Amino acid sequence: MNFALVLGSGGARGFAHIGVLKVLEDYGLKPSLIVGTSIGSIIGGLYALNPDARAMALKAGSFVKNKDYLKLLSMGFKQQALLSSAKVKNVLKALFGDKTFRDCEIPFKAIATNLQTGREKVLDKGLLSIATLASSSVPGLLPPTIINEELLVDGALVNPLPIDIAVKQGFKNVIAVDLTPVFRLNKKRLKTYEILISSLNILIKSLTMQTLKRFENKASIKIIQPFMLTEHAHNMLRFDKGLEMMDLGVRAAKKMLSYLA
Repeated sequence: MNFALVLGSGGARGFAHIGVLKVLEDYGLKPSLIVGTSIGSIIGGLYALNPDARAMALKAGSFVKNKDYLKLLSMGFKQQALLSSAKVKNVLKALFGDKTFRDCEIPFKAIATNLQTGREKVLDKGLLSIATLASSSVPGLLPPTIINEELLVDGALVNPLPIDIAVKQGFKNVIAVDLTPVFRLNKKRLKTYEILISSLNILIKSLTMQTLKRFENKASIKIIQPFMLTEHAHNMLRFDKGLEMMDLGVRAAKKMLSYLA
């Protein structure tokens, strides 16, 4: 099947993308295009460069077990940590090196937001490490990334699940991974970062639904929603739950693909 794979935003919930990729490989499904926003751009870029989900899963497992995610933080979770820009840049540089979009085995596009115009920016040229950083620069967590004099931030602000980009490229079959969680806010007193994250989740869900309504009749779109399988609202900063979230991706992908068999 000729299809495009769309990987949505969601911070640490992006571990679920790796689980989905493992299942797609098991079914012999290889995308002809990958489009990713935020964490979806990082996972998508890595897979486009080297399509080996099991190798990715092993590295992700070590990342969690060795608590390497703590290297991304300026403080620990208990201190309401924000991500360290320099540390995130170093991690992305280590992951991608000097590879560019031209080095990708599978065509790949990353989505960012131009902070000055509020418009979507599709990135498909230049260094993968810089493009994925721009696509993942969540306002309040990371500073904007400058590319060709454009001030770019997280693509989730305008297009958290960029199905439209795949459809506009001519794809009639699209598999999209939506990382939107089930909303479970029962506390009356919320910390600042919890308010920020919850607000982003609401924005992402709204934008995703708008995109689906616009393009549902223009292509066959299959949605995988790992976090609709659990009552627990996984925090986008809980990298320590990565293995659990990867498993949710496996389960959700198997559930969706079982309907296609």
